[in-house]
Amino acid sequence: MQQDILLDSEIFSVYKDLMEEKFEASIKRYLEDAKLAISNVRKGVDSKDFETVAMFAHKLKSPSRSIGAFRLATHCENIEKGAYDKQPISADTLAQLEDVFDQTSTEILTHLG
Repeated sequence: MQQDILLDSEIFSVYKDLMEEKFEASIKRYLEDAKLAISNVRKGVDSKDFETVAMFAHKLKSPSRSIGAFRLATHCENIEKGAYDKQPISADTLAQLEDVFDQTSTEILTHLG
């Protein structure tokens, strides 16, 4: 299933072709923005601010899908839905999000060479 794919090489390659010379800077910006979004999701969870959780999960979900990081996007989507339903986000769920981001980052950096 697509949602289980850590990083879809084909989509990542298409994104690279589309971005041309801006690709590397775009990916570096994505990684920086992703770290910030995850930090803000955590802050929102800690303060029980469901709106903040949903907003930053969504901000990470969309660009993750655009580059083919489907597993990360799926985690973000689940967190976003839970936040909209005002369901508490567990520490395990946050740890999984961070772990999947770390795995995705490693895979992205491998593709950058």
